[in-house]
Amino acid sequence: MAGIGPRVADIQVGWTEQIASILNEATLSQPVDTPLAASGWQGLHTEHMGFLLAGMQSVQRAYPGLEW
Repeated sequence: MAGIGPRVADIQVGWTEQIASILNEATLSQPVDTPLAASGWQGLHTEHMGFLLAGMQSVQRAYPGLEW
């Protein structure tokens, strides 16, 4: 690790308290933490990936052989 940013553990408690205060003032409830879909290597993705893939495929079809 490069050490160029704060460690998440060092700021998590303060951040969580501040967000909880803001959400409470706005009369909103905090969403439940949802684990990431960590099975992309098996082809399992959230629905948002479909939109990204469609955009990327349209570029490939418009510019065959394109390299980054």
